[in-house]
Amino acid sequence: GLVETAIPPAISPTPRPIKSLAELMREGNMSVGDPETSLRLNPSEITLSSPVLIVGAPRSGTTWIQRLLIAHRQICGGQESHFFNAFAPILNYVVPRSPTKRNVGLGSYVTRARMIEIIQSIWCELMSPVLAAKPSARVLVEKTPDHAHHLKRIFELFPAVRCIHVIRDSRAVVASMLAASQTEWGRDWAPADVESAADKWKRSVRDARFAAAQLSSDQYIEAHYEDALVNPISETSRLLSFIGVDATTREIEEIVAEQTFENQKQTGGSPLFVGGENAAVPRDSFEPNGFFNTGRRDAWKESLNFLQKRKVWKITGKLMHELGYDLEGNRYRSPHELAA
Repeated sequence: GLVETAIPPAISPTPRPIKSLAELMREGNMSVGDPETSLRLNPSEITLSSPVLIVGAPRSGTTWIQRLLIAHRQICGGQESHFFNAFAPILNYVVPRSPTKRNVGLGSYVTRARMIEIIQSIWCELMSPVLAAKPSARVLVEKTPDHAHHLKRIFELFPAVRCIHVIRDSRAVVASMLAASQTEWGRDWAPADVESAADKWKRSVRDARFAAAQLSSDQYIEAHYEDALVNPISETSRLLSFIGVDATTREIEEIVAEQTFENQKQTGGSPLFVGGENAAVPRDSFEPNGFFNTGRRDAWKESLNFLQKRKVWKITGKLMHELGYDLEGNRYRSPHELAA
């Protein structure tokens, strides 16, 4: 006859040695809204659980903005982690299934709350060395452009995250992507045709701003590359204020002078934290040859022909107008006016 198979009880997963923020708060009977919470967590726990993320379309100036910030003694950061590209989508597989469907997926092994704790733990484990490498730091700034596509999940994983969205003229970004596609380091990701590059810019900006509609001004800020070029001291000061880090005008002036595009191009880029598998990889310079393009605001006017410019504007023109750019590449509204 048929043998009935007993269904074993659900097995609780074993906690990881490195605990997530949620675990620490639960054990200490703390809550996010409790003002005592920050007093009962040590500084490194607070720093790791409330990172600043820099996002934006690739080739928008995200690297420069990150280096302007981590040049400050109280801010640390490393190379692009692509962490949330890998881990944020996991949450899509941890959902309750309809009674009429099969119980497949990670939801049959772990609750969503526990999955969030596991991802938080992995993040803390991976980012702890970055923080340890700069003892004076109390803010972690991570830069991965494509995290722009995962902001909704990122804020679910880390509610205390702050996001800096770097935006640049779509035509300048397209021109830079096309140039990158011809290099060894860029050909595996950078679009080689105008339409694909323009669409990549559009999707990045659109996805980030769509998620930002649900965020407060304390959680999300936009930084335009062109504004930073024209007045780097003012823009750096504004971003440091958003992060919550103090700096004198002289300190900011020294940072800006150190992180000029010309200096970055000559030195191959200011060093960022690199560990793990890539720590022992020999390099002549920190960034590969061709990583730094022209850096000029209007270089796209020379590198793109008329038809290419027209194609980019056809794809991105409506969104460019919303962002305050005109057909000639001028910015007729400031980020502050846009946010008002």
